[in-house]
Amino acid sequence: MDGDLDLSKNIEIEKALKEFEIKSQAEQTTQTPLVSQNTEIPKMIQVVIKYSGGSVKNERQAQYVLLGLVIIMISISLYLFFGGSKSKNTNTRPILMNPEGMVGAPSELP
Repeated sequence: MDGDLDLSKNIEIEKALKEFEIKSQAEQTTQTPLVSQNTEIPKMIQVVIKYSGGSVKNERQAQYVLLGLVIIMISISLYLFFGGSKSKNTNTRPILMNPEGMVGAPSELP
């Protein structure tokens, strides 16, 4: 473009620029999400609200969702730790030690 062009005398361009500035300022103030406005909300709760797809609407609901996830994870861990590995193998025989110090299954000992 030509550097010598003076647009300050054109009234239509000035009106359009002022109108654009007003619209852009209004859009910037209305587009900030609710989660980013309040910085006292923990990040985990902000993530739950953000990725819930609109089903979690406030901080209290997000806390309940996180509490439910913790309960589910603890119950799965307890199941796997205490009850998940109970397999009954019938081929195992106890190993005994006789008075002479020999080790073996009861049928193999003299």
